[in-house]
Amino acid sequence: RVWLRGENGAGKTSLLRALLKARERPRALYVPQELERDVVTRHQQDLLALPPDVRGRAFQRLAALGCDPTIVTSSSAPSLGEARKLALAAGLARPLDAILLDEPTNHLDLPSIERLEHALDDFPGALLIVSHDERFAEALCDTVWTVEAGQVR
Repeated sequence: RVWLRGENGAGKTSLLRALLKARERPRALYVPQELERDVVTRHQQDLLALPPDVRGRAFQRLAALGCDPTIVTSSSAPSLGEARKLALAAGLARPLDAILLDEPTNHLDLPSIERLEHALDDFPGALLIVSHDERFAEALCDTVWTVEAGQVR
């Protein structure tokens, strides 16, 4: 469980992307800092296409994150926070070895951040978080990598 920290523009997001490309077939969920509209739509479609039992578990995850699954999956324009929760729930519906999150607390209110923290705390795999939210990152991570001047320490 790694907290990747550093100044804006230091290369944290680039490092996340490089780590994802390093494996041929990663069983990893990457939720970027900003989600493109077409990606959100794909997550909505993917969730609705899941077998009923898997979809039910994904909907339970959405509800645990504070979203009404029916509204979020049918909305033509979910909020930025809802889109983040949707991406996470869609990813967690499949087997994962790792979750990589870029500024996961952006666009979330405090109760949503606490729900996200709880959901990630229960995840048994590797976790790599880029965040300026020290309290959130310290609660979940046991290792800190600092990106500075193109180097990771």
